[in-house]
Amino acid sequence: MIKNLKLCMWCLLGLTLPALAQDDQVTGKHYWKSGSEFIFSLGDVDAGAVSTSPIMRFSGFFHLQQELHYDFNQSFGFYTGIGIRNVGMINELNDSLKLKQRAYGLGVPVAIKVGNVHGLHVSAGAEAELFFHYKQKLFYDDEKFKQDEWFSDRINLFNPLFFWN
Repeated sequence: MIKNLKLCMWCLLGLTLPALAQDDQVTGKHYWKSGSEFIFSLGDVDAGAVSTSPIMRFSGFFHLQQELHYDFNQSFGFYTGIGIRNVGMINELNDSLKLKQRAYGLGVPVAIKVGNVHGLHVSAGAEAELFFHYKQKLFYDDEKFKQDEWFSDRINLFNPLFFWN
């Protein structure tokens, strides 16, 4: 277990090193950036007559992004890339029933950047995300039931999204 954790940490470090060595003043050329993110999520569940209590879910692992940027000038550019993201939700149905669900998705963003592309700027774009692994944990009284599936029909396989930041 420790050996696998160390291997994962070295791989993550290797993916982020190119971002530390990049020249932030390049225009007219492409450059790479790596990233990660923390996700806080809540689920909006429609369960008919059953009332649910959503619980905020924090996910700090496993989110990796590799982006290819191209800046036309100091004020305008675009980027695309690939990323993996862990999203999910937690709901309490009553005092003895809790449901945790999560999915891993592979996303491909395309965005434009306006403003100082190496400083304060706005990005807006779209992303196509493919959810490839689903996991569910059901806690009933003091028992836990787990189920996981690859390319599950329990979630939408393809998920388009729009973003700005």
